[in-house]
Amino acid sequence: TGAGAVADGVLQNDPNAAGVAAAVAIAGVSRVVCGGVVSRGALVASDASGRAVAATTGAEIAGRALAAGTTGALIPVLLKLSGRAPAV
Repeated sequence: TGAGAVADGVLQNDPNAAGVAAAVAIAGVSRVVCGGVVSRGALVASDASGRAVAATTGAEIAGRALAAGTTGALIPVLLKLSGRAPAV
């Protein structure tokens, strides 16, 4: 993945080589890590590290922020894994 790329979902656990499978949320509400300042109600996309940032024009939308947050904060996002952010 890269900044603004299509996301397949949000990882919910910490899979490892010991046989723990990945759990991925593709719908509903999920907590995500902010990669910058995100306002409540903003459309969010992923940054190059997979963190949530305010979606810029043309970025693939991952969801809508249900709370505000700053870099490193965990916030709830209503997942909407489709569509591109419109021009503002």
